[in-house]
Amino acid sequence: MAIIKCPECGKEISDQAPGCPGCGFPIAAPAPAGPAAPVPPENPGGPKRKGKKKLFLILAAVALVLAAAAVTVVIINPHEHKYEKSVVETATCYREGTLKYTCTVCGDTKTEAIPMNNDHNMTVSRRVNATCETDGYVEHECTNCGYSFRETIGKTGHQWQAATCLSAKTCTKCGKKEGSPAPHACYANGVCSVCGAFFESSIDYSKFDTISRSATIYGEVKNIVIKSGVTYTCYGMITGSVIVESGGRLDLYGLVGESLILLGNGKANVYGTIGRNAYGNGTLDLSGILGGSAARTLTVRARKGCYINGYKYEKEELIKPH
Repeated sequence: MAIIKCPECGKEISDQAPGCPGCGFPIAAPAPAGPAAPVPPENPGGPKRKGKKKLFLILAAVALVLAAAAVTVVIINPHEHKYEKSVVETATCYREGTLKYTCTVCGDTKTEAIPMNNDHNMTVSRRVNATCETDGYVEHECTNCGYSFRETIGKTGHQWQAATCLSAKTCTKCGKKEGSPAPHACYANGVCSVCGAFFESSIDYSKFDTISRSATIYGEVKNIVIKSGVTYTCYGMITGSVIVESGGRLDLYGLVGESLILLGNGKANVYGTIGRNAYGNGTLDLSGILGGSAARTLTVRARKGCYINGYKYEKEELIKPH
């Protein structure tokens, strides 16, 4: 017996074995001295056919994998795409846009959505102004998509003007009033500094010099009170006011800087100038100038050529209380 290699698989086997135990390849028996028929293998279709089938299946599987890979390469990536992009539809505040990519090599295309933006076309749809006590607002609305929002305008608050004798405390913006009018703020001569009304009861006589006998003055005095039965002639200047009590008289050729007050039947003959107004219920005979106005309670004889509050009288007039 000798050790030989299987002609099929190369495995070392006995030369007396009928076939290769590894692959089933038949091994010929040694020839007899005389002619004899070869001994056939015990299982001519067994192990050998099984090995060949296995090898065939392996080769077929490898071929399928290679074929699939080749097809994939051909279909998926026949070349490297070179895309150029272009805007098909621009995005707005109410609609998505579209971006298109086109391969310059093969013409392949794909699209991509462009998100909506916030580029609204806003206009003012309504406005309510703020007041002193309430907030206002402005409503803005997009004319494209209808999106809207409200902007609040804070209330402004009152702007108060102090109360006077003419009016209660008043808001200069909305006109609202609160409280009551203030008392009159009178000067020493009884004239209200705000409304100009005369209040005899408000005269502060402590601020006046009393003229108790007739006199003529060429110089300067401040505030004077001409008592009843006294005639006071002035060629100079009375810088303040003059009060002529009932039965007294003033003959003025000079200047009274402030106001003339005629109480009862007090009288004044004015050839010079009175800087402001004339009050009371006496009689004023005016040939000169009255810088302000004459109270309606006065009796005024306006001589031709005189002035009252800038108005020149072209003829003599008698203005009675009214």
